[in-house]
Amino acid sequence: MMLAFRCINMLIVHIFLTLFIFGLLFVSGVMWWLYYNNSSGPIIELETEKENMKLLCGLSIISTVFAVILIVLIVLLRKKIHLIIQLFQAANKIIGKVPFLYFQPIWTFIILILFWVFWVAVLLSLGTAGSVQVIPGGQVKYKIQFGIRYMWWYHLLGLIWTSEFILACQQMTIAGTVVTCFFNRNKSKLSSHPILCSISVLFCYHLGTVVKGSLIISIMRVPRIVLLSVHNILKNKENVCARCIFKCCFCSFWCLERFLGYLNQNAYAATIINGTNFCTSAKDASVILSKNVTNTMAINCFSDFAVFLAKYFRLQSMFFSFALLWM
Repeated sequence: MMLAFRCINMLIVHIFLTLFIFGLLFVSGVMWWLYYNNSSGPIIELETEKENMKLLCGLSIISTVFAVILIVLIVLLRKKIHLIIQLFQAANKIIGKVPFLYFQPIWTFIILILFWVFWVAVLLSLGTAGSVQVIPGGQVKYKIQFGIRYMWWYHLLGLIWTSEFILACQQMTIAGTVVTCFFNRNKSKLSSHPILCSISVLFCYHLGTVVKGSLIISIMRVPRIVLLSVHNILKNKENVCARCIFKCCFCSFWCLERFLGYLNQNAYAATIINGTNFCTSAKDASVILSKNVTNTMAINCFSDFAVFLAKYFRLQSMFFSFALLWM
């Protein structure tokens, strides 16, 4: 069974590499073919057509350079493929021991739905809070009080923070389950309920770590929301320079948020393994990631696309099966 799974992993990874290289060459070839086909035609007289030809030539050069760089990187990182295969093998062992990990996202989604329903109910209560005034026509109007007016931002921060806290609890639970099953030296004394054991460890020892990690993500997400609100308010009044500055700030906060989210995931794993606090775990995770940049890039890029290919092939097989049954 393990030999078959290893062969399937190697096959998926090599299929991905082959399709990716052929895709790059195909795109570059099509770009140059379009440029050659248009340039060898009738004499171009319109300025618009000349500009289009220059643009097509530039895109062809960029696609070729991009393809060459990626192919060179693939050749240089080809020795890292065995790391991806080992990662899939480890994931297969964990899922085989704890199949209920498949249902962990479903439980998290149900909890998020319940919280969002509660949040909307509180939001409606805030919207109708205040003194009642009867206006002409027999209609009732609620005059929002001074303190309640500023509760909207507090309520929004609570939505972001609590949602991130629930997602962080899921990540910590999965990390604890994996550590319990994979890094346990005595395999004969594994817990019969590793997910429940991980949840108990989370709420007894590492709840502060999850709170800090989710708070950092929430703080980074609030400026993006503020910038988006300001952009919607001043949409028709801003100039080109202000629009460029806004997009740069928005992109910077988005990149920082993504980086901190990735760092938090590794910090949670370091917390479960070493039992340290959030700051120490984040420091250890950043040091490990900085020392293994090539391995991290190879594993993230190749494994994500390999998983995508597996999902795509599974979807195609399902459609093919339904088509056979329908016929």
